[in-house]
Amino acid sequence: MPLPVAEFINRLKDISVYAGEPFGRVHMIFEEESAYGLKVAEIMSGYLALSDSFKAFYLETIERLNTECRPKVKTPLSEQYPLFVARLNNNVQSLVGAERLALHGYPLQAYTIHRNTFDNVVLTAAALQKLTNFYAIEGIDPGKPLDLKALKQQRKKTNGKYTM
Repeated sequence: MPLPVAEFINRLKDISVYAGEPFGRVHMIFEEESAYGLKVAEIMSGYLALSDSFKAFYLETIERLNTECRPKVKTPLSEQYPLFVARLNNNVQSLVGAERLALHGYPLQAYTIHRNTFDNVVLTAAALQKLTNFYAIEGIDPGKPLDLKALKQQRKKTNGKYTM
């Protein structure tokens, strides 16, 4: 019979005590991450102003697009449009997440996310220029049954063609 959740949590707390505090060692990490972030924020104030202005611009653009521009469009949107918006949102969220990692002492993980985001942006730009499309980027062939092996091969082929 499984343990009740509350009892399971209490057992975890009991085995993770450090200096009289449950999860004390982990809390030390959180405190150091925050202290590191404050120091980095002082040094990188110009970068953060630029980054925050980009995020503000993005949020304002999406809001105005949805409230002012989109209602005026009477013709059907391309089926690529929702795929583009999803990729755009994912890229912005990835950039914000990478920034948070870098500001809390994890620059290598942040760099990895930045690199992946760069590749995604390059692929998105290729689709916007009609060099490829979002289905090809994802390895999907519309109208055909989903073949996972072919999907993976198509993604590798498309991604390799437009990224480094």
